[in-house]
Amino acid sequence: MPSRSGWRTARRSSRTGLRVTVRRYPDALEATQVEPLLAYARSMAGLTVAHPDGLVRLQAAARAAIRTRGAFHVTKDVGLVIAQVAT
Repeated sequence: MPSRSGWRTARRSSRTGLRVTVRRYPDALEATQVEPLLAYARSMAGLTVAHPDGLVRLQAAARAAIRTRGAFHVTKDVGLVIAQVAT
């Protein structure tokens, strides 16, 4: 269910009594230049190891989006996980 500060999900385990709440914060980047976007991608640990051709594909997609739409949209998954034990 959306809340004012983002998405919120709560689950309680009947077996353990543990309540876990996830609060997501919607966030995104609008890249208007390719090189800063590639630098941002290179700063993420493991990206080029997991996907060796990822930067080449990202560069091509970013150039096309910037040329046609003026920007390349990058969503970010940001949030907070809160775990509470019932007393």
